[in-house]
Amino acid sequence: MHPKLLFKHSFETDKNAIWFILGNPEARLLPNYLPNVGIELMYKLAKKRYMRLPKKVEREIETEIKKRYRLFEEDTEKTITKMEVLWRPFEKEFFNRMENLSGEKWKYNTYVAYVSPFSTLNSYFGSDNKILIEMSINWERFKWTIAHELIHLLVYERLKRYSLSESERILVGELAVEYILFEDPVLKKHWPNQKYVLWGESKDMWKGIAPKKSLMKIKKEFRSGLDGRFDKFLEECIGIIKTH
Repeated sequence: MHPKLLFKHSFETDKNAIWFILGNPEARLLPNYLPNVGIELMYKLAKKRYMRLPKKVEREIETEIKKRYRLFEEDTEKTITKMEVLWRPFEKEFFNRMENLSGEKWKYNTYVAYVSPFSTLNSYFGSDNKILIEMSINWERFKWTIAHELIHLLVYERLKRYSLSESERILVGELAVEYILFEDPVLKKHWPNQKYVLWGESKDMWKGIAPKKSLMKIKKEFRSGLDGRFDKFLEECIGIIKTH
């Protein structure tokens, strides 16, 4: 039986998303962030980040975050309903395909996608069973985005077998996930209009690391079939990162 993905909304996730954004100057400028959080709360949070505040102000911040959470609660629930409808027909095929591709069972029976109006980017939560999805997601690439984050969880577990630095693990993971999404014949048919691209810090670290020739070598591995050869594929991804 394949795992099930649950879509949820929680106060703690929203609060963490708000705090996270304060450490990401570029994300703070995104148009959906400031209106959702509010200028006054943003100002208080910025002050809290750089100075010690009285307990009274800390409680005011907590109260304000709860107000913002309730303000978007109805819209978030509507978004979750839409996500459920779009994901369910694809769920079984996705989880089963990744098990066949990697030769490994998914670690958990249930995975959770936390949906937040305060997140400005999607992310996976390391080796756990949780991913974070922004509420203002691009619906044209919805299934691709969910698949991307879930494959990160699977690849992250597999990469524990190898001696890698954190930056190497990020790059190997991003490279492996992107090629699985765009070169596996079973999966890529679900997002025919998407283009290969490295995101965020992976894109920054990737600049100048791997020549096109090495990337084409990885691509050839997919074209000759990955079933039962997942470790060989990951080792080749690692080789690209470590030798350039």
